[in-house]
Amino acid sequence: MATGKLTKSIVDALPQGEMFWDSSLSGFGVRRQTKAPFYLVRYRFGGRQRFVTIGKHGSPWTVETARRQAKQLLGQIAGGNDPQGEKAKAATEAAQTFGALLDIYLRHKQRSLKPRSFVETERHLRQYAKPLHPLPLGEINRRTIAALLGKIEEAGLITRNRARSSLSLLCLGYYRRLDRA
Repeated sequence: MATGKLTKSIVDALPQGEMFWDSSLSGFGVRRQTKAPFYLVRYRFGGRQRFVTIGKHGSPWTVETARRQAKQLLGQIAGGNDPQGEKAKAATEAAQTFGALLDIYLRHKQRSLKPRSFVETERHLRQYAKPLHPLPLGEINRRTIAALLGKIEEAGLITRNRARSSLSLLCLGYYRRLDRA
C-alpha cells in the first residue's frame, strides 16, 4: 500500500491488485483491478471503514477529474452524508419490493416447474397481483392479500384459487429464506 503524489504515470505503472494512495488528498486513491485501474475514496462513517468507487481510469476520469470528485465526496462525508450508505439503502429498498422479489422467484421457479405450469404461475403473479408489485414487502399483510383476492374473484373462483396458490408459494419461499438467514 504505497503513498505519494498520484500521477498518470503512477496509475499506468500500477501492478494488478495493488493500491496507491494520494498523499495530497487523504482518502483518495487508485486500485488496479484485473484489467483497468479504478479511482476510489476510503473513509470512515459510523465507526466503519467504507469505500466509494469514483470510476475507471480513462475517459472521462483522469487523475485530476477523479481528485476533484474525491474532494466533493469527502466534503459530503464531512457534512454528515454517507454516499456508500445511500447507494446501499436505495438498492436494498428497490430489492425489497414485491415486484423485485417476483422476478427473482420466477427465475428460480422456471427451472423446477413444467412449462405450462410456469406460464400460468407467471400470468397469475404478473397480471393479477400487479397492484402488489410496487409495495414494499413489509406493507403486504393478510388484509392486503385478502383485498386483492376479492378483486380477483370477480374473474372467477378458480382464477382466485390459483392466484392464491401462486401467491402462497411465493410468500412461503420468501419467509423460509428469511428463516435461514
